[in-house]
Amino acid sequence: MEAPRLHPEILDQLDAQWEYSKADWEASAGHRPLRDVDADGVIALATHVGWTNEARGWFYTLMELEAEAGREHTEVGLHEPWAGAMFVYYGLLWAVIEGCRQRRIRFLGPLNRDIRAIANDLQTTRHAVFHVGRPDGDSLYDSRLEAIMGNPSRQGAIERTYIGIARAIAEEVATRTTPAAEGRSPGSGTPTQ
Repeated sequence: MEAPRLHPEILDQLDAQWEYSKADWEASAGHRPLRDVDADGVIALATHVGWTNEARGWFYTLMELEAEAGREHTEVGLHEPWAGAMFVYYGLLWAVIEGCRQRRIRFLGPLNRDIRAIANDLQTTRHAVFHVGRPDGDSLYDSRLEAIMGNPSRQGAIERTYIGIARAIAEEVATRTTPAAEGRSPGSGTPTQ
C-alpha cells in the first residue's frame, strides 16, 4: 500500500514507514491474535475499522484539497473540515484499539509498540472531540487536542497501527471463511474427514 498523500513537506518531516516489513508483521501478528475472539466480536471490530477507514479517507481527501489550495494549517483552522475529519479518524481509531483491548487481543512486536506510543494521545483526543471541551481560559480549542497536534512524528505510528489492526482483522476473517476453516473441501459443500 502506498503512503497516503499529505503535504510533501510534512511527509519529508515524518520519514514514516507506513507498513510493517514481513518480519515485523510476523512478530506482531503471526500468532493470529484474533483467533479466540468470537465471530460477533470480529464483526464488530471489522465494522468499526470500516468506519475508521471512511473517516481516514475523508481526512486524506481534504488534506489533498488543502495542499492543492496552498493553505497552511493553524489552530485557528481547527474549525475547517480537514480538522474535523482528522479528529473523527483518530477518535474512531481509539475506539478500535479500545475494542481490541476489551477483547484481550494481544498484538506483539512493532505493532504493540506503535499502539502503546499513540494510545493515550488518541484516547485523550477522542475525549476532547466527542465531548464539548472544558473551558481553558482564552483557548480557541480544547487543550487536550495539543498532544496529538503537537507531535506530527506520530503520524507514522498512527498509520501503521490503523493498517496493522485492519490487516489482522482481514486476515482473521479470511482464515475463518476459507473452505478449510469450515472443515469443507475447497470448492464443495462436503465436510472433510
